[in-house]
Amino acid sequence: MLFTSERSELLRDTVLMLENIECRILEKLGEGTSCIVYKAQMPICIDGQTFDRTVVLKELYPKGLEIARNTDHCLVIPEGSQALFNQYMSRFKRACQRQIELRNDADMTNAATEIQHIYSLNNTLYSVMGIVTGKSYEKERPEDLRKILNVGMSLAHYIARCHERGFLYLDIKPANILNAVLPGDNVAVRLFDFDTVVTKGEAQKGDVSYSEGYAAPEVKKAKQGTGSYADIREQSDLFSIGSVIFEKIMGRCSQAEDHSKGKRWDFSQNPYLRNAVPQLQKGITELFRKTLARNPNSRYVSAQELKETLEKLMKLADIRVFLKKQRIAPCTPKSIYMTRKTVLSQIAEKLKEYHMLHLYAIGGSGKSETAREFAQQYAEQYDFIQSVFYSGSLKKTIANLDFVGLEDKNRFAHTDEEIDRLYKYKYGLLGNQSMYGDNTLLIIDNYDYNADPESEEYKQNITIIQQLKDLHIHVLFTTRRKPSDSTRCLDLSNLSPEELSHWWMKSSRCPITIR
Repeated sequence: MLFTSERSELLRDTVLMLENIECRILEKLGEGTSCIVYKAQMPICIDGQTFDRTVVLKELYPKGLEIARNTDHCLVIPEGSQALFNQYMSRFKRACQRQIELRNDADMTNAATEIQHIYSLNNTLYSVMGIVTGKSYEKERPEDLRKILNVGMSLAHYIARCHERGFLYLDIKPANILNAVLPGDNVAVRLFDFDTVVTKGEAQKGDVSYSEGYAAPEVKKAKQGTGSYADIREQSDLFSIGSVIFEKIMGRCSQAEDHSKGKRWDFSQNPYLRNAVPQLQKGITELFRKTLARNPNSRYVSAQELKETLEKLMKLADIRVFLKKQRIAPCTPKSIYMTRKTVLSQIAEKLKEYHMLHLYAIGGSGKSETAREFAQQYAEQYDFIQSVFYSGSLKKTIANLDFVGLEDKNRFAHTDEEIDRLYKYKYGLLGNQSMYGDNTLLIIDNYDYNADPESEEYKQNITIIQQLKDLHIHVLFTTRRKPSDSTRCLDLSNLSPEELSHWWMKSSRCPITIR
């Protein structure tokens, strides 16, 4: 009697006699295109005493060949499928051999599951492997971004070693990854399906298979007959690693539009990235672009380069407190507001040279709107942009800068003691050059202080100005008080001929508002 389903799995408590050793099936762990994987029990004898040990049993049982299983568990291969089944058997043996070879590599011992024996039974092949505690990465939803990047980094490390030994993996996907999180947040990643591991030469002769959703475009095209196998290379594995990371972060497999050059992704609602430091968001965008690129030449050069990138992103993922980035634009409608485009480039040049600039003019000259327009036009050049109103003293203004990751009660200062404490803390953060430099724009609006040199406000501000000059960030003041340092001052009082002409054209249509 034959079971006629596509594939009939071995049921719980089924016993196979593997060279006179009893192997009892406990449960099915998973399945792939060529095999079904089970948890099983096999005895081991120590000093005449028998103990049961738990193992992983992998059974060669390909899909799509109309193979049936009879009542004594033996596979029945249709005559028309025998030649192809023989190819699967050869590939199964080759995969076991390469799995052993890679495990024997000292740098790969912890990555490749251990094959203990191969058995021929039931008209097919079985491999026995030691069981490893952990979860299939396919079923795991990591709790934070650092864990996702950690798995990606481990994958890149082991795939780099495969490439050094002349192999391509070509079927990197969550279902082929066993993830065990160890004490100390360390990650042990194991690869347990080596059926697709081939040399680069074998791949370029057509000996490849792939899984939808994770395979590189060039692999799919070659298998579908619309591309060349010669395009398959190390970068094909990097695409798959990027696809695994993408799925865990974005909650979906990548689509064709995700592979386009210059693609942007919206992270504003992403649970892993919406509150992440801006450099990390930019870094993840670059990571996706350089792994998921349609053209292999646009991807990372090697798995080692990918690993180094992930290490840098891991450090950024550890940052919990950072300057909040604001979206800034002119408040006045474009139909009324007169742009000062000729001034914007001057602001950029001055900030590049001096890092600090006072945008000076009388009231109603458009200082604030010009500063906001500058922030909007040059937003891509800054990881951090924040605009604050001057509030009594520069020390208090800096103390009240908005930082992500601070509890509400610790964000803003009210008493002199709080002002001193928060100023020192936030000034210290801004002094971290690896985080904040010419990638940071701080606008201090309406800097109209007490100009009496004997006043306490004036004296304190002079001290803070000197300290701000020691930072590497860009500081843009809008003020009605002309500073003594003319090199760090831009006078908005006069309009250029072009701006004047534009002003007259607009004024003939509607009232002009310049702030």
